[in-house]
Amino acid sequence: MPESPKLADVATAAGVSVTTASVVLNHGKQYDRISKDCVRRVNQAAEDLGYVPNYQMRTVRTGKTQTVGLVIELVDNPDQLANPRRSSRYYFHQIADGIQTALTPHGYYLMQIWPSPERSAIERGIRATKSKRIDGMIALQLSSDTQAKKLMEESLNIPIISLEERQLTCIPTILFDEMDGITQLIEHLYEKGHRKMLWLSADTTRPNRFVERERHMLKVMASKGCQCEFCPYPEPTKPEDFYEPNLIETAREQVAKRLKKPYDFTAVICYSDIIAIGAHRAILQAGLRIPEDLSLTGYDALFHEYLTPRLTTIDHRMFDMGLQAGKVMMKMLKGGRNAIRDMQNTIAMIQPELVVGDSVKQLS
Repeated sequence: MPESPKLADVATAAGVSVTTASVVLNHGKQYDRISKDCVRRVNQAAEDLGYVPNYQMRTVRTGKTQTVGLVIELVDNPDQLANPRRSSRYYFHQIADGIQTALTPHGYYLMQIWPSPERSAIERGIRATKSKRIDGMIALQLSSDTQAKKLMEESLNIPIISLEERQLTCIPTILFDEMDGITQLIEHLYEKGHRKMLWLSADTTRPNRFVERERHMLKVMASKGCQCEFCPYPEPTKPEDFYEPNLIETAREQVAKRLKKPYDFTAVICYSDIIAIGAHRAILQAGLRIPEDLSLTGYDALFHEYLTPRLTTIDHRMFDMGLQAGKVMMKMLKGGRNAIRDMQNTIAMIQPELVVGDSVKQLS
């Protein structure tokens, strides 16, 4: 059996030192200082020889796993992990794509961390970071004060970033300006001549995003002299409630009930694109046309191009949030403890973008 190629063989074939070949193949600290031609020659030599770096030896030698964890509290009850109809995945996937896009040029991988029956996802992430199974972690929408406090306490020495977490901590945070998105949407409808609108969202009195978005929308509407009617659907609480087909059907039922009665609103504003799909079905099933009879808007820009007519919505820019989080993480990993300390208490705000489709009518 032929002997496996060694790092020295790659270095000789590429005409560089063993140290340079190691930096290139392992994305070492001096990687950015090496010329593109040198990187090309080393990678080509490794490919020609069939050389693959030994992951375990590299980890022991460098103390780096070149892996970042994405912490996702998918469910409150770990028993629901086997439920195929649990929470939406589209949100997580776009953010994960953005993070991996930022990590890949540096040779890093992204690993999802879910809750287990014994521990929450955030607890597993912290343990994985401290035990050197991952180099850093990005936590997505923590669900409790306790979790945020744990992150804050542990963030002094390890690379941690939070995404869309509005509880104040010292952890570097990537936020989305959700309220500005609502402002843009209402202003667009107002410019199109709409003054009476139907708001389709979850029925809740608990402090959460549904309430925050609703309050801001009412404030913007009041400033423009617009009227708003509420069309609430039951607040999703269980994991299966967030399953897209269930959300769509719930929204469809509520809008269908409302359209059986007289109405004077000219536009339906939906909490999300998912909810807008349900409203879209109800409007068409009632024999009405979009936008000729009723205008329709969504939020998130996840499915707007799949509806006819194309949905006017707000781009949540989830990929860009992930991309920014990945860039900040790499800055912390490259810069060590000084970078971790410098990044504490920083906030990056991602701005929304109005996506104008064909679902809003221009009123005279």
